Amino acid sequence: MMKTILMLALCIAASQAHPVFAQSNDENALKKCLGEKMPREDRLAACKIAAEEGQAIAQLMLGLMYANGEGVPENNAEAVKWYKRAAELGNDKAQFNLGYMYFNGMGVPENNTEAVKWFRRAAEQGNAGAQFILGTMYANGEGVPENNAEAVKWYRRAAEQGNAGAQLKLGLMYVIGKGVPEDYVQAFAWYNLSAAHGDENASNSKDLLRKLMTPDQIERAQALSAELFRRIQSANNDE
Repeated sequence: MMKTILMLALCIAASQAHPVFAQSNDENALKKCLGEKMPREDRLAACKIAAEEGQAIAQLMLGLMYANGEGVPENNAEAVKWYKRAAELGNDKAQFNLGYMYFNGMGVPENNTEAVKWFRRAAEQGNAGAQFILGTMYANGEGVPENNAEAVKWYRRAAEQGNAGAQLKLGLMYVIGKGVPEDYVQAFAWYNLSAAHGDENASNSKDLLRKLMTPDQIERAQALSAELFRRIQSANNDE
């Protein structure tokens, strides 16, 4: 399941990538690199120019092209090379992708310690996907000692940004009392938010939990869920 989650999270829309700009002598190359309607060959050439000039967003794009075999033969080692350059410039999307490559041993030897390192850097910049994965690695003791309190911390940060997977996991932690005191009201509220995203596991978990709760608890959980939803929406609108 972990690898499935990571694969889904790897699908990054280029238009949402956050650039970390270096000084460039050819801004036109970067524009062509980001131009979705450019011929593939021209776009690839432009990305290579901008990437070599130190444009982190172009380095990320070039890494994605090599990872997905877009205009070039698929080459995970080259993907890692360009992800790493962008990651070292602080691009959180590249940091996430580099963590993914280390976690799965793609283009580099599998190394959970390195994966945690890069997921953490992305998570600290507010990357919700990285926060979720970092929480899962703490929960499972992958690349770090198992630490439920740290898992909850990162699940919460991702959940508060609207990450459905993190909302589900945070709800589970409240059900079983790991990293937080057992609290069915909190659990139901987070399950409810995740279910609203269409997560079937969250919906089923919520239905099972409902059978263990009093009417008062359910009422408070629904009110809490509505309040959390408003906070998340407000935070997202402020970005």
